[in-house]
Amino acid sequence: SGHKLFLIARSKERLEKIAKKCRNNGTNVNIIILDITDSHESNKVIKSILKNNYIDIIIACAGVSAGTLEGPESIHQVRKIFSTNTDGVINTIIPVIPQMIKRSAGNIVVISSMAGLLGLSSAPAYSASKGAVRIFADALRSYLSKFNVHVTTVIPGYIKTPMTEVNNFPMPLMITAKKAANKIILAIEQNKS
Repeated sequence: SGHKLFLIARSKERLEKIAKKCRNNGTNVNIIILDITDSHESNKVIKSILKNNYIDIIIACAGVSAGTLEGPESIHQVRKIFSTNTDGVINTIIPVIPQMIKRSAGNIVVISSMAGLLGLSSAPAYSASKGAVRIFADALRSYLSKFNVHVTTVIPGYIKTPMTEVNNFPMPLMITAKKAANKIILAIEQNKS
């Protein structure tokens, strides 16, 4: 309540649904339709937000997966996954870093995955892309700490979402999105790594 929120994604319908929930809780919501794999457009949009706002927290949660259930991953599939999961995260946070350094304040949250710790044979590109953003966030944390800018890397296991609904393999210790969100919020508030 009382905060200004910028929601950025490709799907207007899904953004509107989330924006409505946020507005019902007293949040000032702005939705922006953007393909964050487009570095030029992402930079332009985020810099336009920064003209009249400063960002306290940015959550880079781009993520798609496809897996190898239908056979080996094609080069097109691998590039699409890396473009979203790695480039999308980088395109989201890099434009914000100079302002956070200048203000000596801010939180950057990067969503990785357990698959980014130990590659899954069922999702090689997904695993590698999430490993890349995890290591990128770890390195950023060390660098930005001297500027009082905090970086939290979220490494979720299985969360009940549309992305996991399509999986037809065991997903141990699955939790709800609400439970995951509460854990993430607490970690960000406590500036956990």
